[in-house]
Amino acid sequence: MQNENTDCKDPIQLLLAPYAKYGEQLDNEKKQTVWLLEEYDQYFSKASRTILGVFSSKVNASLAMVDAYSGEERQFRKNGTDQWVSDVLSCGIMIREVELDKFEEL
Repeated sequence: MQNENTDCKDPIQLLLAPYAKYGEQLDNEKKQTVWLLEEYDQYFSKASRTILGVFSSKVNASLAMVDAYSGEERQFRKNGTDQWVSDVLSCGIMIREVELDKFEEL
C-alpha cells in the first residue's frame, strides 16, 4: 500500500534528476565530432554501407583509406565531396563527419 504523502513524480524527471546540475555545463561545451570511413557499393546505397573506422580527424581517416587500399588508390576517382568510387573494385568510399552526443540516424 502506498503512502498518500509520497510525491508522484514523472519517471523521466526521476531518471534525469541526478544529471540536472550538469545541464548548463553540457550546453556550454564545444561540439565534438568524429570522422567515419565508410565503404559502399558503387551506387552508394545505404544498405551496402560498411563502417571501416572512426577517426578523430579527416586527415587520419584519409590516411587510413590510403593504407587500406594501398596499391589501389589510383583506381579511385573523385565522386563528389569526400567521396571516391572505383569501377575496378565496384565500390565507393566516403569520409563523413558525425557529431557526438547527438541522436540522429547515421
